[in-house]
Amino acid sequence: MKKNYSLTRMLALSILMVLPLAFYAQNATSSKKEKQKTEKKTKKAKTSFSPYLFGQAQFGASWSHAEIATTLFVPDLTSGHNSFVGAGSLGIGWQFLPWLNVYGGLNRGYAKGYLWSGNSKGKNKYMPNPAHNYWFTSDYYGADLNLGLNLSNLIGGYKTRLVSFGFHAGLGQSQWKSKTYDKTTGSLVARHGYSGNTDSHNGGISNRKVSMTIPVGADVNFSLNEKWDIYGDYTYNWMDTDLLDGIVSGYGNAGRDATVSASLGIRYKFTPGGVGSMAKKALEKTTINANSENKPKMLVESGDSIQITVNGTFPPKYFGKNAVMMIQPVVKYEGGEKMLSPINLKGEKVAGGGELISYQNGGSYSKTYKIPYEKGMNVAQLVTQSVVYPYSGKEYASVKDAVAGEKKAKVIPERKIADGTIVTSRLLQHNENFYFAPDKYEKETIITNKSSLFFKVNMAKLNWRLPLNKNKENYNALKGNLADLYKGWEVKSIDIQGWASPEGEETFNQGLSEHRAQTMEKYVKAKIKKELRKKDNTFAFKSVNDLTFNINANGPDWNGFMKAVEKSNIADKSAILNVVNSANESKKEEEIRNMIQIYPELERDILPPLRRAELYVNAIEPKRPESEIAALSTSSNYGELKINEILHAANLTNDLNTKKQIYANAMKSYPKCWRAVANAGAVDVELGNYKEAKSLLMKAMKMNKDASVVRNSMGALQARMGDYKKAEHCFLYA
Repeated sequence: MKKNYSLTRMLALSILMVLPLAFYAQNATSSKKEKQKTEKKTKKAKTSFSPYLFGQAQFGASWSHAEIATTLFVPDLTSGHNSFVGAGSLGIGWQFLPWLNVYGGLNRGYAKGYLWSGNSKGKNKYMPNPAHNYWFTSDYYGADLNLGLNLSNLIGGYKTRLVSFGFHAGLGQSQWKSKTYDKTTGSLVARHGYSGNTDSHNGGISNRKVSMTIPVGADVNFSLNEKWDIYGDYTYNWMDTDLLDGIVSGYGNAGRDATVSASLGIRYKFTPGGVGSMAKKALEKTTINANSENKPKMLVESGDSIQITVNGTFPPKYFGKNAVMMIQPVVKYEGGEKMLSPINLKGEKVAGGGELISYQNGGSYSKTYKIPYEKGMNVAQLVTQSVVYPYSGKEYASVKDAVAGEKKAKVIPERKIADGTIVTSRLLQHNENFYFAPDKYEKETIITNKSSLFFKVNMAKLNWRLPLNKNKENYNALKGNLADLYKGWEVKSIDIQGWASPEGEETFNQGLSEHRAQTMEKYVKAKIKKELRKKDNTFAFKSVNDLTFNINANGPDWNGFMKAVEKSNIADKSAILNVVNSANESKKEEEIRNMIQIYPELERDILPPLRRAELYVNAIEPKRPESEIAALSTSSNYGELKINEILHAANLTNDLNTKKQIYANAMKSYPKCWRAVANAGAVDVELGNYKEAKSLLMKAMKMNKDASVVRNSMGALQARMGDYKKAEHCFLYA
């Protein structure tokens, strides 16, 4: 007889398939860098586990492992004698470690079995009459307590996983009843656990028999989101009885029967949340800092005031969606304290004011304060007083008000983020600061070649016979739009903008502009592919698929229309502009169509250039390595450098004499560049060459009288020469 084990096979196959994923899910990387990143994230995630309560429910198939059964660990689905019945359970548990949990369950299920006289396993010898067929049926209630082991987290470390694999085992009790029949004669052979039975271990629900059970199983878990899982479970439930099927023989399991189940379940995790959890974990999970370059963190007085920047971060899955947090910095010093305005933060479901912090991704904040310096602040401390509460629709001016106004408010312990104040500025004089003219050197320069294709009205097909496409200037632009690529330059991106003239229907124009952009894309790709087929092509890429095409369909070009009309010689162009500006959005196209009849110049001169697709080929101009720029700037070949390159070379060194030589070479190559002269003068001031510095700075002022950097350098020079009145004049002018 043919047996069908499809459900069990599917569950077993699922467990085998996801076993590798259980250890490596969401941790596979295609490169060493990505792998290192993932490992760092994994280490970080290990510290963020929080115990949680969970509830679960499952339902599936149940069968028996007893004398009256033709199979051991799979259901007996023999033709006409199905031993495959249902079982389910409800449970609640506690995940107290990333890899270990405990849970209890209430179970309800059925088990039955069939044994025919020709059974190949020879178990008929245990039957009252080996030549007869036997059948039994039972149902049971149960309760058990299990330990669950998550192998994925135990071996691979705790992290967010899509799939995980585990085992479980426990101890429980089953209350069951069963009936056994001789199918050949139709007679009842045994009856246990029913009212009226007086054999041992009765006394359960409706006088059912009571047996100890030992459940052992495996499960595979699929995470749907942070709250919900679905899982598959296979459990072998060993019973402390050999009477389940009514036959006592000592066969298998040391003479004990068992039930087996394969189930699908769903689990809900009561993960920590709410303002109580936020307050409890605030010091552990969140960071608050006072921006300062000093370690340990100290406040800094400057210009009779103290500027403070308070910033902080929140990790993912910390900030409740309905929570409000108020952080109020307080400067405490001898003789008083100064409360600063609070920082208001809110969860995703809060409608009031404040900076939004995501629950899923976490977030950060920053706020800067400036307070007058007061006596005693040299020994000041900066602390934060904080409170968190569920949003109630009310807003408060301070932490103190929030604590008083919200019954569910939770106070977060005060934390110190800066200690002491640096007041050096009140004791010492500052040296003059030098500012140099910018070198204007770009480490990456994008060169853009623009060209356009024009189209007939309401058409997106490429037509080289159109006058605008044959126009010499436009034709040359199309011909040379890949010129930088032919030089072997790296491509940053290729942008295509599709447009339509605005006299048509809005939706149609939107689609038309998209088709025109696609036509331009096909034209450019065909052109590139043709060049790539040449063996001597100089492209920096091997395939058109290596390029990034950014396609934008812009619909009707209203701005282009208005500008073209304004620049035109149409006598009534003001009237046209007024009509378009005053018309409703839905009427604008109709107004233009009407005006085309009155002003044929619109159709002839204004609208055709708007029916287009624009191509922008953005290529990266090759640059010399900075090491080469630095070497050339002090060599006899400095003339090979462009002005911005040689000025940039001076910024690559801190040696003043090297700077002086570079600026001298820059002045020789580019004598009209005031920046080279001004910077050379500033270097001479720092070197103490005051006479030479003054000559250079005077020359630079004549070349650019309004350059503030030149006036500043001249002020520094005058101050060092002792002429403070002239120095003040130069600094004020700068």
